Amino acid sequence: YIDLSAVEDLEEIKCVSTRRNKVLYDVESHDGSWYIVTNVDSSKNMKLMTSQIKSNSDANWKLVEDGDGNPIFNGSLAKSLDSITAFKTHAVLEGREDGIPRIWTFSFGTKALTRLEFDDAAYDVALATNYEVNAD
Repeated sequence: YIDLSAVEDLEEIKCVSTRRNKVLYDVESHDGSWYIVTNVDSSKNMKLMTSQIKSNSDANWKLVEDGDGNPIFNGSLAKSLDSITAFKTHAVLEGREDGIPRIWTFSFGTKALTRLEFDDAAYDVALATNYEVNAD
């Protein structure tokens, strides 16, 4: 829900994608780009895609790749993605790998994906809301 009476310039509102049957997506923005968590193309798990910020950009969605050109979340069964939170220099991603809850950081500059490691054999981890984009 968007309260349009509170928006000064309606030109700033963009539709990321038209509604499609059985396609889910959640969007973050960073430095002129959308970062989209989606199951588009009937992927088994959510994948991470990106495109330029513009209306109905779904035809231009591309998988986010690491510095070696490998997709970081391609929707396969090996690794699942639940959410992304974008900050000024990096994103924090939440999902599962090998059935274990995981947190990763993704550097927008170096394109490095780093998994947070824990000393404990068993644990649970999740993200909370953070509205401070300039956080380290």
